[in-house]
Amino acid sequence: MKTKKQILRILLESGISKQRIKTKDFSNLIIRLDLSNCDFSEFNFSNSNFRDSNFRDSDFSYSNFRDSNFRDSDFSYSNFRDSDFRNSNFRNSNFRDSDFRDSDFSYSNFRDSDFRGSDFSYSNFRDSDFRGSDFSYSNFRDSDFRDSDFRGSDFSYSNFRDSDFRGSDFSYSNFRDSDFRGSVINEYSFGLTINCPEEGSFIGYKKAQNLIVVIEIQADSKRSSATTYKCRASKIKVLRIENLDNTLSKLTEVESDYNNYLSDDQKIAYRIGEIIEIKNFDENRFNECSSGIHFFINRKMAVCY
Repeated sequence: MKTKKQILRILLESGISKQRIKTKDFSNLIIRLDLSNCDFSEFNFSNSNFRDSNFRDSDFSYSNFRDSNFRDSDFSYSNFRDSDFRNSNFRNSNFRDSDFRDSDFSYSNFRDSDFRGSDFSYSNFRDSDFRGSDFSYSNFRDSDFRDSDFRGSDFSYSNFRDSDFRGSDFSYSNFRDSDFRGSVINEYSFGLTINCPEEGSFIGYKKAQNLIVVIEIQADSKRSSATTYKCRASKIKVLRIENLDNTLSKLTEVESDYNNYLSDDQKIAYRIGEIIEIKNFDENRFNECSSGIHFFINRKMAVCY
C-alpha cells in the first residue's frame, strides 16, 4: 500500500501545488488520477473535487469526505470504516466489496453506484439519494435509512435486520431473498409492505385485450405485491368486463394478453362468474412478474398499464 509520502509525490506530479496539498485544498477539479492502493486513513477530503479517479484497494478509515465531489470514481475493495460522507456527490461510482461500517452517508448523492458485496452495518443513510444503485449481497444490519430515496435499486440477497426505514422510498427496487427481520417502518415507507389487503376478499382491476376485467380476490387467496402498485393473487372470481371509459362491455369473456406466450394448459380466459385459481402461485413477493393473476387495487392504474 502506498504511503503518505508516495501519495504526496503522486499529487505533486499531477500538478497540484505544495501549498494546496499543505492546506488540503483539492477544491479545483482533479480528474483521472490514479491513487489506488493508498493509505488515506484519517485523511481530510472535505470540499474535494476528484472526478473520474481511481482509489481502488485503499484505506479511507476515519476519513472526512464532507461536501466533496468524487463522481464517476472507483473505490472498490476499499476500507471506509467510520468515515464521514455527509453532503457529498459520489454519483456513478464503484464501491464494490468495500467496508463502510459505522459510516455517515446522510444528505449525499450516490445515484447509479455499485455497492455489491459491501458491509454497511451500523451506518447512517438518512436523507440520501441512492436511486438506481446496486446493493446486492450486502450487509445493512442496524442501519438508518430514514427519508432516503432508493427507487429502482437492487437489494437482492442482502441483510437489513434491525434497520430503520421510516419515510424512505424503495419503489421499483429488488429485494429478492433479503432479510428484514426486526426492521422499523411507518406509513411513509413505500415498497417494503404489500400494497393490497393481507386478508379477506376485495375488488381488483386487471387490464386484458384493452378492456378492464373487474375481479374479486377470494378470501382464501394468496396475495402479494413487490415494490410497485402491481399485485398478484392465486385465486380470483370474474365479476364483470368493462370498457376503458367505465361503461359495461357486451363481452362475457376475454383472454389474457399473455396467452401467446403460454402453453395450451396454461392459457387463461376471464369468463364472468367463473373462479380462476393458479396452483403454482409464486409466494416470493419480490418476484413481481411471476405466476399469479396480476391486478391493481386502483382502476385508473389498470387503465394506464
